[in-house]
Amino acid sequence: MPAITGGLLRGLTAARPEPRAGRVPEQLMSYLATPLNDVAALREHASALREPAPEIDRLDTVRPDVFAGWKAILRITERGDEALAEAAFDYLGAGAAKALTIVPSLLRGDPVARDSGMTDLIDLTRGPLDDGASRAILDAIRQGVGGRPLDEIRQTIHRHSVYLPRDGRTGWIRRLREMTAQTPEHSALFAEIALFVETCP
Repeated sequence: MPAITGGLLRGLTAARPEPRAGRVPEQLMSYLATPLNDVAALREHASALREPAPEIDRLDTVRPDVFAGWKAILRITERGDEALAEAAFDYLGAGAAKALTIVPSLLRGDPVARDSGMTDLIDLTRGPLDDGASRAILDAIRQGVGGRPLDEIRQTIHRHSVYLPRDGRTGWIRRLREMTAQTPEHSALFAEIALFVETCP
């Protein structure tokens, strides 16, 4: 998994236009240089940092999504949602197989917490991880629960077809079926998303 190096961070800091220029705190630089799959180090850094998102946003001048995963971890940690935090760290440590584990409990929860949790999970897939398969399916679920038309949901899946090779779709379809058993009220949506994954060009 690609990491954000100290050299890249220094380069981004130096390239920032005024009036944004200024020294990025060393602790924040160290956090952003921690690979997203180094779960132990991420936990340690995230528990020590408080509201650094504006500083991270100031670095996002070249490619806005590059720090999305690190920002998502900080938002999750700040909210104190232990179940979501564990699912996020499991995903970062174990990969795509864990991307959907928390979704059923998010869907059963408060709509505001559900939406922010889904956004955070989607953001974890951006930047160096570039996990387009998880991103497409999570976003399709978020859109469907939010009442978006099926055609838009299908387009979301199809836009990410490069991340959904034919030989890797079976696992995703199986996970969607497992979620149907956990949240039967969304079974029709999961069935449609599974169909879109299966028939993705």
